[in-house]
Amino acid sequence: MKTFDELFDGVIKHEGYYANVEGDRGGETYMGVARNLHPDWEGWQYIDAYKETYGEIPWNFKIDVPRLTQLVKEFYKQTFYKRFKIDEISNGSIQQIVFDWCVNSGVWGARGVQR
Repeated sequence: MKTFDELFDGVIKHEGYYANVEGDRGGETYMGVARNLHPDWEGWQYIDAYKETYGEIPWNFKIDVPRLTQLVKEFYKQTFYKRFKIDEISNGSIQQIVFDWCVNSGVWGARGVQR
């Protein structure tokens, strides 16, 4: 069985940090949190403040603000880990697969694994 932190670290390796790719329906994203899908997420305050101070953020840039990273972790824990009861899966490899699918596909990820 894996801890939330282990699962989070595995997913974030693939999610990366800052992106704002034209044509991406999620729009601006930070560590996989898409502004168009989660406009009220508290972390956008930190990202907007960073842009106001330093200007445009380069692709895959990590904003070194511990509170911002904590907000991302809290978001993943509530939105995916707890919602899909990843902690109730006893096999660490299956936890990783389900968590990753849910992060990338939401409820469709959980259903995909069930199939």
